[in-house]
Amino acid sequence: MEIKEVFVKYAKEIYLVPIGDWHVGNINCDKDKIDEYIEWIGKTPNMYWVGMGDYADCINPKDYRFDLSTIDPEFLPSREDRNLLIGKQFDWIRGRVEKIKEKCLGLHLGNHEFDIMKFTSYSNDVSNICRDFDIPYLGYDALWVIRIMKGKEDVMSCNIHSTHGSTGARYAGTKLSSVERWASDFDADIYLYGHSHECLAHRDVKLWTDGKELRMGKRMYAITGSFLRGYVAGTTSYVERKNMRPIKTGVVKLTIFPDRKDIHAET
Repeated sequence: MEIKEVFVKYAKEIYLVPIGDWHVGNINCDKDKIDEYIEWIGKTPNMYWVGMGDYADCINPKDYRFDLSTIDPEFLPSREDRNLLIGKQFDWIRGRVEKIKEKCLGLHLGNHEFDIMKFTSYSNDVSNICRDFDIPYLGYDALWVIRIMKGKEDVMSCNIHSTHGSTGARYAGTKLSSVERWASDFDADIYLYGHSHECLAHRDVKLWTDGKELRMGKRMYAITGSFLRGYVAGTTSYVERKNMRPIKTGVVKLTIFPDRKDIHAET
């Protein structure tokens, strides 16, 4: 687990966009949509982002999951140079991260990046990108805080628990239940969960007392979406072969209102 503290400049509205599960290298990855979101983040004032892992598909020819028909031709090297497959994926990812590196609050590692390191001698390209662009490395799971600063004054702090995730649930309700169970052992204002490719936001309330009054606050849960399309004409994906649900691609946008200590989310 990683523990981090990041600082952002005060504004009446602060936007946080968790963006993950790109699966660059898979033929069904919507690279154009990724570029649209990167442009949106780059040009929107007071908008920050956090990477949720699985940026690269990271499935090489020695992996039992490898299927040549699912490889994006842009990343397919020659037969003699197939070891370059993953490197080409990360070259593309690195170029996109660089465009909005100043707005990045951290990058998580995903299970696809973890597996390529576990079963090969491949390095941790996520931590390498973080090092090269001076971005906080969030590992697989992180507890971190965003401090919104007006000069030297901490106007609002948001505690965040985020993870790439691991649930194998198939339906939105069971995915959300898995996230709530995971979140129940940790105290945070915002919980971010990737991996399941659902794009979903939910909130509940927490109560406490200062000894004089009953206080109420929000807890926000977000399953952070994906850019891997399950069903595309002319391709046969893992999603299709497993008869899984079609789900929309995209992200969740969180809006933090420092003056009233409030958080909203939209998909």
